[in-house]
Amino acid sequence: MAKTHILSFCNHKGGVGKTTSAVNIAAGLAHRGRRVLLVDIDPQANTTQAFGLNPYTVERSILDVLQDRATIEETRQTIPVPDGGGCLHVVPSTLALVEAETSLVAAVGREYILSEHLSDIAGQYDYILIDCPPSLGLLTTNALTASTALLFPVQPHYFAVQGLQQLLGFVATIKRRSNKGLTVGGVFLTDYNPRTKMHTDAAAAVQQAFPNEMFKTYIRHNVALSECAARGQSIFDYDPKSNGAQDYGALVGEIVKRFKNK
Repeated sequence: MAKTHILSFCNHKGGVGKTTSAVNIAAGLAHRGRRVLLVDIDPQANTTQAFGLNPYTVERSILDVLQDRATIEETRQTIPVPDGGGCLHVVPSTLALVEAETSLVAAVGREYILSEHLSDIAGQYDYILIDCPPSLGLLTTNALTASTALLFPVQPHYFAVQGLQQLLGFVATIKRRSNKGLTVGGVFLTDYNPRTKMHTDAAAAVQQAFPNEMFKTYIRHNVALSECAARGQSIFDYDPKSNGAQDYGALVGEIVKRFKNK
């Protein structure tokens, strides 16, 4: 049986394109025929809304999973994929997920709860993607403990490298305490404008700091990426000829190639 890759999209800074990337990479993998589960563990529930699901009305969410009131199979929602594609399921979030940070504190083995639930269904998927909140609390700890690798979206700003170095310190703690097999699966730039010197300089700095982890594809600034989320569609369904679709399509190709033999 092929290995299931469990990849968390992580960055403790908000507004770096984390959710946009999780949504469109999940859709891109499904369009390539892969079996994909996307878990929204961010209380903002933006990934949930990006697929047209209402976090106020979903019957069950990731909160029910973390509090052992439901399984992943009972919670996941099916997202339509064009004919010939794979399958795409989403475990929705809810704004009430903020309760989990408090309720998990007293739970036995609290950092392993998501990992245990995912292990029950991992063989059903080629990729399980997790959209983490922009913080380093118990929700992110659960995601990283469950993951085989991390994907870091980074905006090309002056302090991008410093922010990643801080995040890697947290990752090192997770590796030491709860997930020795965790690796950095890749770093990629989002909202990139090649005509801006600040962006080209920042891209060079990230490349120098992470020469082995950096993906070749840069996600260029593209208005269609914001528009498709508002429509509850992926960029591939909303505007398949856009720069956003081209860039995320290329990045998905790199991800498939990088994890093919891992």
